[in-house]
Amino acid sequence: MTNVRIVSFKTGDAVTKIVLYEITRWIAGGTPVIGVSYDSFGVEGGATTSVSWGSQYDTATGSFLTKMPTGIVIRQSNGPEMGDIISAHRTSPGAIQLVGAMSKATVTYQCSDPCVVDTRTFLTMWPK
Repeated sequence: MTNVRIVSFKTGDAVTKIVLYEITRWIAGGTPVIGVSYDSFGVEGGATTSVSWGSQYDTATGSFLTKMPTGIVIRQSNGPEMGDIISAHRTSPGAIQLVGAMSKATVTYQCSDPCVVDTRTFLTMWPK
C-alpha cells in the first residue's frame, strides 16, 4: 500500500496558479522539499498584476525556503501592458538586487541567504 499525503501550498497571495512542481529533496522517512514555479495575480490601483515566481517549498513546515520573482506583467485598466523578466543577484550578505531585463528597473531588496521575497513588499518596490 502507498501512503498519500495532501500538502497545502500557501503562498499568501489572493490567486495562485502552479505552473510546474518537482520533488527536489526527499529524505527517507521525511517529507519532501518541492521546487515550485507559480504565478500570483492581484488587482490594485486600477492595474492587474501577474508575478512569476521560482521557489523551494518545505512540505514539512509548510513554508518557503527560497522564493524569487522571475517575471512580472502589469496591465493598466486604461493603458498598456508592461512585462519584464527579472533576474536577481546578491549584493551583500543582507541584500539582493532585482533587475528588469527589458525595463532596466532595479530595486534592492533586504533579505538573508537564502532569500524569501515577500510579494506585497516586492510589488510596492517595483516601478509601475
